Amino acid sequence: IDMAGVEVTKAIGTIGYEIKPFTGRFDGNGFSILNLTTSANALFAQVEGSVENLTLRGAVVHYSGSDSNVAALAAENKGAIRNCFTVDCTVVSDKASPTGGLAAANIGGTIEKSGVSGGSVTCGSAYGTSQGGLVGNLRGGGRIDQCFATAAVTGQNSVSYTHLTLPTN
Repeated sequence: IDMAGVEVTKAIGTIGYEIKPFTGRFDGNGFSILNLTTSANALFAQVEGSVENLTLRGAVVHYSGSDSNVAALAAENKGAIRNCFTVDCTVVSDKASPTGGLAAANIGGTIEKSGVSGGSVTCGSAYGTSQGGLVGNLRGGGRIDQCFATAAVTGQNSVSYTHLTLPTN
């Protein structure tokens, strides 16, 4: 799906949100979403189900709303993300919030066999936060397995994490 020329705003909405998270199964069947441009905080705001087999190419996510996790695919993952990739995506947060190339926060969820190829992750806030090429914040027993990230990560007065997990036995 080529989204060139279509801007997805917070008013239009993301898939799932805090009060009503995405709890289903989204299977991209190996397809890509191209050129997504959004001022919302991610394609999926909150995942408690599963998102798999999807690639985002050339997405631009620039969030300047109230403090919120910001990423290309999922702002918050409490479910499962499998075989999902971002390629040459730009993720920018103007607020002091976790910011990631694939997911901003992985809270007790699982991310496996996924990755971020190229692109950039930037937090423009002068206050402390965390950002990462793959995931900005990992907590609550969250698991990352067989993933990679090669995005450029920048931020002011913050700790930058690029989570690189090797295959486990």
